Amino acid sequence: MSHTRREFLRVVGHGGVAMAIGSFLPSLFGRRLLAEEEAGRGPSGGAAGRALVVLQLTGGNDGLNTVIPFGADPYRRGRPTLAVPASSVLRLDDEFGLHPALAALKELYDDGLVAIVHGAGYPKPDRSHFRSMEIWHTARPEAGEGIERTGWLGRYLDGCEAARAGRLPAIAIGREVPHALASARVAVPAVDDPARFGYETAGEEGRLLKALLACTCEAHAAGGSCAPAAAAGAGAAADPLAAVREAARGALLTAEDMHRLGQGYEAAYAYPETALGAGFKRIAQMLADGKFGTRVFYLTMNGYDTHAGQDGPHRDLLQQLGAALRAFFKDLRGHELDEGVLVLAFSEFGRRVAENASAGTDHGAAGPVFLAGPGVRPGLHGAHPRFDALVDGDLAFTCDFRRLYATALEGWLGFDSTRVLGARFEPLPVLRP
Repeated sequence: MSHTRREFLRVVGHGGVAMAIGSFLPSLFGRRLLAEEEAGRGPSGGAAGRALVVLQLTGGNDGLNTVIPFGADPYRRGRPTLAVPASSVLRLDDEFGLHPALAALKELYDDGLVAIVHGAGYPKPDRSHFRSMEIWHTARPEAGEGIERTGWLGRYLDGCEAARAGRLPAIAIGREVPHALASARVAVPAVDDPARFGYETAGEEGRLLKALLACTCEAHAAGGSCAPAAAAGAGAAADPLAAVREAARGALLTAEDMHRLGQGYEAAYAYPETALGAGFKRIAQMLADGKFGTRVFYLTMNGYDTHAGQDGPHRDLLQQLGAALRAFFKDLRGHELDEGVLVLAFSEFGRRVAENASAGTDHGAAGPVFLAGPGVRPGLHGAHPRFDALVDGDLAFTCDFRRLYATALEGWLGFDSTRVLGARFEPLPVLRP
C-alpha cells in the first residue's frame, strides 16, 4: 500500500471512525459517480460469496442457564434459586435443553438451522472481561496483554484479496469497531445510523482533507488534476493522489448507497423492536442491496454480566436473542439469501457453576457457542464440561475456541486458517460439505 493511501486511511479510517464523505462532497457529484458505477456493474454485483456474521454476547453469558444440563444434580445443587425447572426446559435431548425464553431459537433449531458447541474456551482462562475478550478477539492467548494489535477477522481481511475486493469488506454494526476487526490493510467502519454514514474529521486536518478530496475527485472526473501533472509515460504510480482518488471514490459511492439503505426494502418477517433486531435488519438490507460486497459483519449485544438478580434480566436477553435470530433468518429466507449466511455467537466466558449470595452468577470459564444458518449440521456438538472436573469452581473448556474460528475460516470462508491463527487448529464437523 502506498504511503499516500496509508495516510488517507489513517486520517479517515483509523479506529473504524464512521465516514462522512457525503456530507462535504456535493450530492449531485455523488449521484453521478453512483450512476457511472451502476452502468458498469455486472449482474452479480457485490453479493457474490458467503457472509459471516459474528455476534458478541458481551459480559459473560451464563451458559449453564442457556444450554441447560437439566438432569445434572450438581447444576441443581449449585443453583438453589437460579436452576431452571426441568419441566420448563425446551429439551434438545435427554440431557440438555434451552432456556424457556429461547423458544424462537428452539424453532430455528427444530428447523435444522442451529448447531451448539459445548465447552468453548481456552487454556489458562482469565476472568477479566477486558483480557478474556482480547484473547477471543485476537485469537492469540499466548500474546501478552496489549501486544497483539490485529484481530482474527482483521488478519483474514489482510490476507484475503477476494474479501478486500468488495467496496466494504467488513463492517461493525454499532458505535465501535471491535478489536477482532483491527486490520493492517482495511479500514473497517462502525455504522450505527446508515443515514449518517460518512468519514467525519475535525480541525485543520479535517478541513484540508475535505478540500483535497473534493478537489481531486472533481478534477479526476473532469479529466484534470489539482496537482502538477505526472511525467509523461510515468503512469498512475507516479501520481501521488491516485490512491487518494481511488479511496475517495469508493468511500463516496459507499456513503451514497448507505444513505439509501432500506429504500424500497420490505422485510419478509417482522423484526423485534430491539437494538439487536435493528442491527440484524440492517445486515439483511445490506445483503439484499448487493452493492457492498461485505464478507464480515459484527454485532454486539450487551448486558450479560449478571452478578445480581440474574433471573429476569437474563431471561429478557435470551428472549431478545432468539427473536432477533429468528426474524433474521426468516427474512433472509424470504429474499433467498439465507444459504450464504452463517452466524457465530460467542461470549468471552461463561459463569461459575454455583450461584452467589446476590441471586446472580460470577465470572467463569467455558461456555457454549452457537452457529446458525442453513450451512450448519444441526444439533449438539462436542463434550459438555464435566461437573466432577471443575477448575477453581469453573467448567473446564473442552473445545479450544480457535477450532471454531478455523471452522468459520476454512469451512465457510474458504481461507487457510493457519494464516490467521498462526498454527493448525482442526475445524469442527459442524458445517455441511
